[in-house]
Amino acid sequence: MSTERDNPNNSTRGSLRLAPSVEELEEHKRKLPRQFVNFTFYRVRPEWRLLDEAEKSLCKEGFVRAIDEFRRALLIHTYSDGRTSH
Repeated sequence: MSTERDNPNNSTRGSLRLAPSVEELEEHKRKLPRQFVNFTFYRVRPEWRLLDEAEKSLCKEGFVRAIDEFRRALLIHTYSDGRTSH
C-alpha cells in the first residue's frame, strides 16, 4: 500500500508506504548477482626495515608490479591504517 503510487503528482510529505514482505525481500535477494569478497592483509617483515632505501625501493616497485598484473581481473583496493610500527 502506498499513497505515493495512488497520487504520483502529490507533493505532500509524509506519505504512507509499507515495508516489503519477507517473501518480496527474499525474491529480490534471489535476483541479485552473488559476490564473493576476500580480504588479504600484508605486513612487512622486520628484516625488510633493515634494508637500505635503494633496496626497499626495488622491493616496493616489485610489489606494485605484482599487484598491477591482477588489477584488470580483480577489484583491488589498498588500505593503510597510517600506523608505522618499528
